Parts: sequence; C-alpha cells; structure tokens
Amino acid sequence: MRILALALALACAPGFAVHAAAPSPALTDSPFAAACADAVVESLGGRTWLLTDGFADSRLVARAKARGIDLLAMPLRGGDAAVVAAFEAAAAALGDPRLEAAAALGPAPFVLTWMQQRPEEAAAKLALMVEPSLAKAAGLEPVPAGLVYHLYKPDALGSNALARAYAHHADLRDFFGETVAMAPADADSAAVAKWFRAQASACGNNLGVLLHASGLKKEALDAFTQAHAIDRTNISALLNRASLVREGLRPELGEKIAAELNDLAKAGGGSWTLASSHGYVVRPSDFFDAKWYWTLSGLPLTDRDKIESEIAAIEDPELRNAVVRQLMPSMGMQTAGAQPAMMALAKLPEQGFTWEAMLGFAELQLAMGDRPRALRLVDRAAATPGADAQAVAFARAEALVKSGRPDEAVAALMAVKTPDNALQVLSKVASARAAAGDTAGLLAAVGSMQAATNAPAWLAPLHESLKAQAAGDPTMARTLASRALEQGADADFAFRHALMLDMMAADKASAERHADEALKRFPRDGFANYIKAAVLVDRRAFAEAERHFQISISQNPAWFVLNDYAAMAAETKRFDLAENLARSAIGGGGEGFAAVWDSLGSALLGQKKNAEAHEAFKTAVTKSGGDDPRIQLHYAEACWAAGDAPAARQALSIIDQDPSPLSIAERERLGRLRQAVAPKDK
Repeated sequence: MRILALALALACAPGFAVHAAAPSPALTDSPFAAACADAVVESLGGRTWLLTDGFADSRLVARAKARGIDLLAMPLRGGDAAVVAAFEAAAAALGDPRLEAAAALGPAPFVLTWMQQRPEEAAAKLALMVEPSLAKAAGLEPVPAGLVYHLYKPDALGSNALARAYAHHADLRDFFGETVAMAPADADSAAVAKWFRAQASACGNNLGVLLHASGLKKEALDAFTQAHAIDRTNISALLNRASLVREGLRPELGEKIAAELNDLAKAGGGSWTLASSHGYVVRPSDFFDAKWYWTLSGLPLTDRDKIESEIAAIEDPELRNAVVRQLMPSMGMQTAGAQPAMMALAKLPEQGFTWEAMLGFAELQLAMGDRPRALRLVDRAAATPGADAQAVAFARAEALVKSGRPDEAVAALMAVKTPDNALQVLSKVASARAAAGDTAGLLAAVGSMQAATNAPAWLAPLHESLKAQAAGDPTMARTLASRALEQGADADFAFRHALMLDMMAADKASAERHADEALKRFPRDGFANYIKAAVLVDRRAFAEAERHFQISISQNPAWFVLNDYAAMAAETKRFDLAENLARSAIGGGGEGFAAVWDSLGSALLGQKKNAEAHEAFKTAVTKSGGDDPRIQLHYAEACWAAGDAPAARQALSIIDQDPSPLSIAERERLGRLRQAVAPKDK
C-alpha cells in the first residue's frame, strides 16, 4: 500500500470527484478538418444515425447539415445534456417503449436493442464508427465502408458488397495519401490526422478480415498492408499481414515483417484491447510461440468456438486461467460494457418505462460510473405521476454523492425528512458526509441520529469515537469504533470511519478485517474495495486485487485509488492501462503528488517512451513526496539513461539521506547505478 498514508490525509478532504477523460480536440474550420469530416459523411451512404466515440461530433453534424442531412451523432460515452436529450428524444420518436428505455441506458444498449428488434430498419438508418462487435452480437455483419461500418444480414453479404467496400477503401487510401499526408502542422490538425488515420486503419483491417474469410487472400493482404501503412501503430494489421505471409502469400515479405514483429516485441507492444482499438485478428495462435496470448483479444466475442479452441491449445493451466480472466473484460469492451444494461432491459415491466424502472436504471448507471445519466433518470422518475418522493430523494442523494456534490445530497434528503423516517434519512445524511470525508458533518449527523426514535445502541460508541478523533485521540477513537462494530453497527459510515482509523494506525490486519466485514454488507462500497485491493496487492494477489480496484473506480474514486491501480498495472506489465489510470489520477486531484507522476513515468518507461518517462520522473521529484528514495531512484535511473549524469548524482545524494524504504531489489539497482556513475565522478 505504497501511498496509503498519503491517501489518509486526502480522504478527510471533501469533494472527491471522478476525473473524466479530457475530450479530444475539436475539429476546427480549416479546410483540412472539413475534408476529414466530409470523408465520414460520404461514408454514411444516406444513413442518419451514427454511433461515435465523441470525437468532433459537432463538426460532423455541421458538415452533414450543409449537405441537407440531419445527422444524429451518438457518442458512446459522455455527451453534454443537450446531446443526450436530443438522442433520447429521437429514440422515443421511433415509437417503441423498449427502445426508449434502452436509450436511457446509453447509446450502446440502444443500438444493440435496435439491431436485435428491428434489424432491417437499423441496417437502413444506422452506421457504426466504433465497436463493430455490437453488430456481431446482434447477428449482423459490420462491413467497413470508408470510415464507418454498414450493417448487413450475413446471408446478404455477397461478393458485390465486398467489392464495393474494397473500392471504397482504395479511394480512402488515396485520400490519405493526398490530404492527410499533407496535414497542417498545428496541434489541432495533428490530433485530427491521428484520429482519422486510426479510424481508417481499423476499418481497412476489418475489411481485410472479411476478404480473407471469403477466400480473397490477395485482396486481404493488400487491405492489411494499406491499413498498416495508414497507421503504423495498428498492431492488428501487422499481425494479420504476418499470418498471410505465413500462409504462403508474398513470401518475400517474410524477412521485413519478421523485423517489424521483432521491433514490436522490443517496444513492449501488445494490448488486450485489439478488437476495439485496432481491429480483428485472423489467427491469434500464430503468435503463441512468442507468448503473445494477448492476441486472443483480437477475436470477435461472438466467435466462441474459435475462442474456446484457441484457449484449449494453451498447455500451461496457470497461464490458461490467467488468459481467461483477462480475456473476459477485453471481450466486454467489444460491446462497450452493454451487457449489464441489456440484462436490466430484459426485466423492463410490461407497464413500460415506469418510475420504478427509471430508478432501477439510475442505480445501474451509478454502478457503471455514468453519474450524469443517472441523475437524468432520477429527474425523469421525479416528473412521472405517482412517483414516490422519498424513493426519488434517496436515489438523487446517492447520485449526487457520487458526483462529488454532498451538500446538495443532504439538502435532497432533508427535504423529505419526517418524524417517521428521521432515522433512515439521517443515516443517509451520515453516509453522504462520510463519503465526502466530512468528519465534522458525520459527527453532527450521528449526534442527530442518537436523538431519533428507536436509535440503535451502537450509535453511542460511534459518536464518542468521532468526538475522540476530533479531540486528537486516535487510539481511543479506534477502541470506540471497534466497540460500535462489535455492538452490531451495520451502516456504511461506521465501517468507513473504522477503516480510516485503521489507515491512520497503519494496521493492515485490522483494515482487512473491517474491509471484509464491510463488503459482506456493502459489496460495492468504493472505499472498502480500495482497502481490500491494497492489502491484496501487498500479497501480490494481483488478479483478486484487480476485481476490487475495478469496483472501487466505478464509485467516484479519489485520485489515490486510480494511482494505486496504475502502480499495480505497471507491476503486472500492462503499461497502456497503467498510463491511462495515472493520467486520470493526475487530472482527478493528484497533480500535486509525486506518487502519481512516478506511476506515469513507470508506465511510459514500460512502453519504451523513455523521453516522456524522464519528464514524468523529473516532475515527480518536484511534487509533494518527491524526496521518497524510491521515486528518486527512478529519477536517477532516467537521468543516467538520458545522459544527465549530474542530475543522477544529485538524486543519489538524496537517496543516501535515508535509503531505508528501498527493497532488496531496489538496493541492487541502486548499487548498479552507483557503479555506473562512479567512474565519471572521479
């Protein structure tokens, strides 16, 4: 638990909020950006509903409108209130209550439901820019058409459709050769060019997979080659080229492709997000000899027979089990996490989208981390005739707490407080205060609960514990908190208080015991899951820890939760995941702390991004906690690798002031570095 003590200091501060990924740079009005947007619009073939990743949606809509097309862009995640409202209104206009309810759960479950229930209408009106596996899950075939996917029934996908797609891809290749290759040098244009390259490359790769399945191997190899030429980072296209050469096509390319694969291995390349990020892979087993089991994530989730046969071919049972664990979330990515939403939709009552169903969907959205959509559902429920005011207030309070707005949550709760429900409402208030790290507010709420009718006996020692903590007596506070739990405390705020005191005392055994007790009652509690994950990381039980981290980060996590998850991801060599988590931690409140920049540096170093890693470590040593000898060691090693011997020596002198936190392995690294630096120190 590398930063647990630091986490304690922050956990007492109010207002933790989830860091949402920064939106991609908007397309400007430059001719280059307009040409790129036009390429998407031209790919639609008259379709007016487009599932997107949110990149430049407003520009796509504007360019379509200029051509007289009313395009509805549906961002897979995010989208402001106006975008969400327009999408939900358009879905309601389709006249199907189930589609209306699916839209309230988000674009992924909506398009999946539409394709399942009305496939011909969906195929005529809908195009996918992302997650083509959604179509496969609905029994349709996503066929690349330039920069988007059109939908076909499998028996209707003939040679003519593939020929048109192949011709469209050739036109797109020429577009990239003439237009994108000449992109302006400004930052916005560079971001636009990078995005369009990746999109075109993924579509081209998946076209190659279809051509290969149809026996058109020469054309498939051409599609894979062009896809890789458009975007050199497309791993799927590179792997597919290698597989076709292995089949005997263009054997003269074998040496060149082997060198490219070798470069990939040296760079630490590889990702469990292949199908979602780069496209499908025709034969993952071609790369098992190199232990590249991550290539399995390039299979469509619907190709279950192939997945099972590929996994069965892995002889090492421990490795096979590890692959299965990792494969499941990567398969889930292919449908943008729509599975829980589809399960909820299956339980929609016959009466339609009732206020009870809306609140149930809101609870699901909170579990999935979509707080804005959860609040929107609560508002819809509140506006429904006959809705229960207390149930709505409780749901609104939970959504507000997880949105980092505890004062509004308390106001919503107190608005429905009556003598009959006082204890229940005040308990919710206490939970809101505890989740926000507001110890004074928690103390006041527990005090008010004691005065309520039928107040439980365990409130008394808990109240005294909170007073002892406020008075600066953590030992007495721990004793009293434990007594409250022994007397039957069953509220989340009681366990959170006990866990916070365990952290202060660095008592891992007690923390784990209290976390386990809390999770029996509150299995999705973000803080208890974080503590459990941290304890498991200490034991190197990484697979088990990951499950608890994933639950925790869905519950409005503080930055240190994201950072500790990032550190574990880096230790298990999933450096792309570690980088994403570390950057989210930086943006979510951890910018001023060395531990986060150190995690980012480790993630970048693992991806062989040495210059960027050096800058991250350089930033780390200037932040709070930057004198930690472990962080200074990372910095010293990065400086030495970058040729900055004086900075490396300076870092070594800081480490020498207190090397006690270093592990045996770190001390060995320190010794090697000291030997390397010493000759130049003479």
